[in-house]
Amino acid sequence: MSSDLNHEHGASHTGDGTPLTIRESNLSLIAIVLQAAAVNICIQPIAVDTVGTAYIFALLWKLVPLLLCSVWMARNLRYEENSARYKKNVQIELLYCAIQACVAVAAIYSDFLLFGALGLLALCLAYILVINPKYMKRTLVKTKAQV
Repeated sequence: MSSDLNHEHGASHTGDGTPLTIRESNLSLIAIVLQAAAVNICIQPIAVDTVGTAYIFALLWKLVPLLLCSVWMARNLRYEENSARYKKNVQIELLYCAIQACVAVAAIYSDFLLFGALGLLALCLAYILVINPKYMKRTLVKTKAQV
């Protein structure tokens, strides 16, 4: 792959303006979307009524993908070379995950799972389209200026 193709996305991740490659941008985007989907799956009710082996298996079936996606999402911050921005981005990502957890817990305890899913979707879109480019200096989608 040529370096022009790798850097045509134009997303900056360092203070010196070095662009993210398409691969780095896509890996970050996929991790964010899968993590939001895993949170949505976790708020859905478990079909097993009694606590036992089947319940624990169903719970692990929901929580393990969430853990793996969250670690992947956090690991994608390794592309940040500026240590001050790295620390800021870690704090922003932790805040994003905490807000996701609050939305999920509110949805579970209020039994408004549809509104919880819509809230998680809105939060994910805001994180990708607003928070990443404006505060984290990572543009994960092409803008009209880049097309």
